[in-house]
Amino acid sequence: MKAIRIAGLTALAIAVAAVAWTTNKAWAAHCGGTTAKSCTENIRETKHNLAANTDILATGTSEVCVFCHTPHGGQTDVAGGGAPLWNRALPPDPSQNAFIPYDSPNFDRDIGSRTTYQPDGVSLACLSCHDGTIALDALINAPGSGGFTPSNRGFLDVGESGTSIPSISFNGPGVDNATSSLGDTDRPESPSGGGYEGGLNDFVGSAGMAPFPNLGRNLSDDHPISMRMPSDDLQFADALLGSTETNQPNTVRYVKRVGAQPPDDKRDNIRLYNTGGTNDAFWVECASCHNPHTPRTTFLRLPSTPATVSPPQSGDVIAAVGATRNLNHEPNQGSLICLTCHEK
Repeated sequence: MKAIRIAGLTALAIAVAAVAWTTNKAWAAHCGGTTAKSCTENIRETKHNLAANTDILATGTSEVCVFCHTPHGGQTDVAGGGAPLWNRALPPDPSQNAFIPYDSPNFDRDIGSRTTYQPDGVSLACLSCHDGTIALDALINAPGSGGFTPSNRGFLDVGESGTSIPSISFNGPGVDNATSSLGDTDRPESPSGGGYEGGLNDFVGSAGMAPFPNLGRNLSDDHPISMRMPSDDLQFADALLGSTETNQPNTVRYVKRVGAQPPDDKRDNIRLYNTGGTNDAFWVECASCHNPHTPRTTFLRLPSTPATVSPPQSGDVIAAVGATRNLNHEPNQGSLICLTCHEK
């Protein structure tokens, strides 16, 4: 069994900031060249199109969705359905404590009635590719007939990478078909001591793994996930008060500031998930801020904006923008995504 590893990038590298506007100009053209052109959900034009992704170059199938979803035989219980018909083996379940989560003296994590502070819910679906230990082709149901692999259903144990599908291969520089890791140098789970880091472009057909990092299982330097949005912390009170309440199991809660307007398309909304299995769907997960289907830089969702602004255009007083710079191309300008939840 081959262990296919995902190449890593050092998160939030200084170089990213240095070329951000250049990259976003390319994204503006990619999304139609005008601020009115939406970048919402076109999976074929993103790096998640693994056949067109020059760092992955998957061959053996022309399908795009199959690496995450399947119409038959998929897992339906990931995050209470938050990862529909999931077609991949999952990382170890939370009881195995396989991940090192973020922690700090300034962080009061709230995990509700759960007993472990570990990735859970829809974040586990994201990490089934992004933890860098699970084979990219560890699919449950491969394309065509006779490709059902029941051993890839459910959670893997620590040290397992899943059963690979022999009909699919990867030919890009960001994938290792052997057992060595191409992870970045600052991760203790990277025994090779570093490797391919790629470039900075995010859209399909361009070189560079960003935003496709090998996060590894040491998440101590990444934004915390699988925790409840604090309901008793004044820093988050405004965001929760302005949020769209659902109070239904297996749903999401859309987050916005009081008096602010959410994006036009609800798929762009920053949201909280029902990971805890109760009706208070307040859980922060990877997909709270990232939409894997949108051809937008770093796959970010869109923040809520002041009521005087028509989403998704910016015009926010924090960061003056011109006619070619709007939230479609720079979703976190002025840190608007961060400030949607954090009142700083």
